[in-house]
Amino acid sequence: MKLLVPLFLAGLTSLAPAQPQPRVTPLTADTFNLDWEGITGRTYFVQYSLDLVAWQFMPVIEPGNGTPLGYGFDCGGERIFLRLKYTDEPTSNPHSDDFDADGISNWDEVRDGGTGTDPLLEDSDADGIRDDGLVYAAVNDPDGAHLTPALAAGLRARWDIQPAPDNTTTYQDTSGNNHPLTRNSLVGTDNAEAVISRSCGLSGGHLSTDSSAMDGLLHFSLSFWMRPEKDSLSGASASLNRTL
Repeated sequence: MKLLVPLFLAGLTSLAPAQPQPRVTPLTADTFNLDWEGITGRTYFVQYSLDLVAWQFMPVIEPGNGTPLGYGFDCGGERIFLRLKYTDEPTSNPHSDDFDADGISNWDEVRDGGTGTDPLLEDSDADGIRDDGLVYAAVNDPDGAHLTPALAAGLRARWDIQPAPDNTTTYQDTSGNNHPLTRNSLVGTDNAEAVISRSCGLSGGHLSTDSSAMDGLLHFSLSFWMRPEKDSLSGASASLNRTL
């Protein structure tokens, strides 16, 4: 195995000329230790890359206390590149704190199974939406509890498909107005990932709710996400498949 590890510090503050450099020590053929001097009051994150283009965070947050810090890791590939990112943001608990104020804790952004976002950037993918606006909602808020006031205003009914067995036929109205949604067919699969939470399969069935949800309405909007089966919107049965 050939290990190439150019190490450099990248962070929110400039480097002092005398800043000690990180170092990698081989422990076995595939295990290594990354060591550096931790400056008191500074919180460190570790990033790795296989190509110097795409960078990911390792599941580690280390607060500096004026003593050496270290992190062990495995590498079975040909090469890996490492770097430290840090911040001098005051903190009493760097794991539960939210340095970039994006609504996601530092630890939830870097831990295994977390959001995979940058704990030091409010908008990791630069799409103009704060990280918790899409990633956190999809992962940790499938019931849409954090709808913006503009989206929640005037809702007569709202349904989220929650994780449930295949025989679930009723989905509760999360707007609080008690208009449950009913699926007439047991055929299909719940728990499938959808745009913001979950989805259910219909296989020729339909969803319905009570007519009182429409009482007194002259105008209304209905929004939903649907994925038709391949070729289902063309051919002889197209008119049936387009009936919603």
